[in-house]
Amino acid sequence: MSNFTINPNRFQWLVAPLLTILDAAIDGHKSDWHCRKFSARTHLLLSLYAQLSHAPSANALLEELNDTGLAPQSARNLRQMLAFDGLDPHTLQPITLNQSSFSRANAHRSWRLWRYCFHQLWSVAARHCQLKQLAGLGDIVALDGSFLDCLPRMTWALYRKDSPKLKGHFFFNANGLPEKMVLTTGKGSERDVLRQHLRKGSTYVFDRGYNSYDLFDHLSQAACYFVTRLLANASIQIICSSTLDAEQHQQGIVGDHTIRFKNDASARLYRLVEYRTASGEVRQYVTSRTDLTSQQIVELYEWRWQIELFFGWIKTHLQLRHWYSENENGILIQLYAALISFLLLKLFAQTCGEREMRQMTVTMVRWVQRHLFDPLSPDQLQAYLSLIGLELRPDSS
Repeated sequence: MSNFTINPNRFQWLVAPLLTILDAAIDGHKSDWHCRKFSARTHLLLSLYAQLSHAPSANALLEELNDTGLAPQSARNLRQMLAFDGLDPHTLQPITLNQSSFSRANAHRSWRLWRYCFHQLWSVAARHCQLKQLAGLGDIVALDGSFLDCLPRMTWALYRKDSPKLKGHFFFNANGLPEKMVLTTGKGSERDVLRQHLRKGSTYVFDRGYNSYDLFDHLSQAACYFVTRLLANASIQIICSSTLDAEQHQQGIVGDHTIRFKNDASARLYRLVEYRTASGEVRQYVTSRTDLTSQQIVELYEWRWQIELFFGWIKTHLQLRHWYSENENGILIQLYAALISFLLLKLFAQTCGEREMRQMTVTMVRWVQRHLFDPLSPDQLQAYLSLIGLELRPDSS
């Protein structure tokens, strides 16, 4: 019997959905090839622990792991949490992991293992995070890019002179979960990233920074749709206007037109919806969706704000302010560890019995951090997995 089955704790509860697929993922990616001590399993779990405990740096993380002065119970907890690769869980001798081994693993063990685990876990989380607001509107994807600060010596990520930055391009699904991430340097084009990752039939919702006649035309040719806000200086020609009824006026709709852009060589026709907010501001939304009501177009764009809230959440509650590695592979490992942690916390929040814990609030995250080592019974662990439709096989523990 494994130590995981004998003495589960809250951290093991949180990562249990991942453990159902982890061994097969490691074998499939050959992530332990030529590895003698620091296994992929321990590496991945340690990267998640760093996120959930908000470890301030790689040195702080390794100091905690190697600290011989930890109280006996703390030492046992830490060993049991990470030592799933054949080490004796009942001895108090701490895991020894030096900085060079940790750095080598971050540089050379492929980040694709983390990406694969993220996508597998996403399929589980998506079943428990359905938004009724967007039901029936098709495949909806919000997207945006966000800058990530870098150390001055990370010159490979140069954005401006003496100012290295990375840019994470995130695709956000209608179920409220990030479904894809693309990492570029700070100079990476958001429009080019979108062009390279289109999915036929999807509707992409983005801000005015993506506005481009060429992009609009490219989306139409690829059988995709879009919703965005119109640039203030856009030159348009109104072809025809729809008659608005009393309900639309009550909803704040002040115009629904078929338009074309005067400087657009393709001469494609698009739809323009005008909406007056409660404060009196008139907002203009341009879209290629003609099958939705004007109110649905407004709601789709307003929903896009969720991706901005997501950026703020992961930068506040997860560890993306200090990089544990300075190379691209290690950065991607840390980013995907953050996304995996987000999904694990989302699953926990969605299936938690207490109403106040179902939202991913500051209180909930701090509670999880304080109770990572709380002991649980094997029955509690199995009950959680059953609740989310998974089963932990004996050889997965």
